[in-house]
Amino acid sequence: MIIAAGLSIAMGAAFGVLVLALKPVVKLAADVELDVSAPDAVYYLEGKQDNARARVAADTYKRFLAGNSVKVDEVDLNALRLTELESSGSFNKISAPSFRLRDDQLQISVAVNLYAYGYPITTLVQTTGTFVRKGKIFAFEPQTMWIGSCPVHRLPMLGGPVMDKVIGSQTWPETIVTAWTKLSEVRVSDTSLSLTVQ
Repeated sequence: MIIAAGLSIAMGAAFGVLVLALKPVVKLAADVELDVSAPDAVYYLEGKQDNARARVAADTYKRFLAGNSVKVDEVDLNALRLTELESSGSFNKISAPSFRLRDDQLQISVAVNLYAYGYPITTLVQTTGTFVRKGKIFAFEPQTMWIGSCPVHRLPMLGGPVMDKVIGSQTWPETIVTAWTKLSEVRVSDTSLSLTVQ
C-alpha cells in the first residue's frame, strides 16, 4: 500500500515536470521591457544581436585566446555564437547558445532536444547565474534554470543534479579551456562580462 502510494506520487510528479517542460515560454524581443507579467507565464527575453559586430567580436575572441584580458557585452557574445560547442552524450543536443547580460547576471539559453523514451522533444532551456572560483578555475554557477516552463531550480532533490547534468554535458574546445585557466577574475557587472588575466 505504501509502495503503491509512493509510486503514484512519483509518477504524478514526473508527469507534472514533463507537462511543464513541454509548455512553451513567451518569447520577447531584446528591446522589450516587461512591466507587468502574467502569473502563469514563463518569459524568455532574447539577448541583443548585431551581426555587424561579428568581426569585432572575433578579434576580441582571438585576443582572449592569446591570453589577454577582455571585456564583452551580450552583443559581442551573440555575434560570435560559439557554434563549435557541442553537447556530449545522449542526454541532449543543443543549438548555438544565446546570451543576455542583465543585473550582474549572465543568462544562457539554448534550444534542446530531450530524448524521452527514445522520442526527441524540443524545448528551451534557460539559466541565469554568475561565475565563482572552484579550485583553480572559474565555473558558471546557475541560480535559476528553466526547462520550458518547469522551474528546475525549485525542485528538491532533482534541481541540482539536472542543472549539473545540463551544464556539465557541454564539451569546450581545448583552446578555450587553456585560455580560461589563465584567468584571475571573471566578473559579470551589469551588462558586461570581464575576463581578466593576471
